[in-house]
Amino acid sequence: MSCSEWKETEIGRIPSHWEVAQLGDLVEVQNGYAFKSKFFSSEGNPVIKIKNVNGRTVDLTDYQLYPYELCEKLEKFKINNNDILIAMTGAGSV
Repeated sequence: MSCSEWKETEIGRIPSHWEVAQLGDLVEVQNGYAFKSKFFSSEGNPVIKIKNVNGRTVDLTDYQLYPYELCEKLEKFKINNNDILIAMTGAGSV
């Protein structure tokens, strides 16, 4: 890109067609839920923990289940197709 195709912003030099914004202004951000381990059971929905996140993949060979009846009120924490899962700390490297 030529110099005229760049602009200076509060975060530094970026392509002129880009904008600086907060992530939450562009997408819906949903923090995780602190599942209580005492409720894990032998039946229910799988719970993705930080140990399951390894680089760019989620390993579901070792997971725990949360009872269906407790998951009904946690619908907003369900991961759906095309969602992006971001591990803030403790995930394996890329």
